[in-house]
Amino acid sequence: MTKKFVVYGAGGMGKEADWIADGNKAKLELVYFIDDNTQIINCNKKAVHHKLIDELPLVISIAEPSIKRNLVNRLTSNQKFINLISESVKQHNSAQIGIGCIFGFDVVISCEVKVGNHTLINARSIIGHDSILGDFVSIMYNVSISGNVKIGDGTLIGSGAIILPGVQIGNNCKIGAGAVVTKNIPDNSIAVGVPAIVKKTI
Repeated sequence: MTKKFVVYGAGGMGKEADWIADGNKAKLELVYFIDDNTQIINCNKKAVHHKLIDELPLVISIAEPSIKRNLVNRLTSNQKFINLISESVKQHNSAQIGIGCIFGFDVVISCEVKVGNHTLINARSIIGHDSILGDFVSIMYNVSISGNVKIGDGTLIGSGAIILPGVQIGNNCKIGAGAVVTKNIPDNSIAVGVPAIVKKTI
């Protein structure tokens, strides 16, 4: 029996969420999108509404962590969420996954990994053993996270970034695309480069 659900966010990430759901037709059915932009009326030929019209579970397909957090805070406390996980994901059975997560194509979740709520892990990213990802984290494409890494709530890791073993990245950080993070990054930092250095405090 298929489980019906809704995607909040009818932009580019919403289109990819629809693609992931399409590969899970036996289990999931994306019924419609929700988006605050009233100019958007459809996404991938599916209707876009501008508020919830029923009690279906949803997932938020938006990369920016602060927007995801604000949306969740706006929703009622009894709102149900669903995880949208590609059929091609390789996930060890010891991994612990929160609610409202999206995992794209060919993602690898290794042993004893913990992933918080409303976390996005994009295609071909690898999360190494014993790593911990907080709530509202966004991991973009082709990111390599080594073992024993900790990533704080609300942090975004840009495409192609590499996080070396044992590194801790704080809350509400942004790590630039292609960065190589070799040492700890404090809360509220923007870090870029090879090796990554903090360029700005948010």
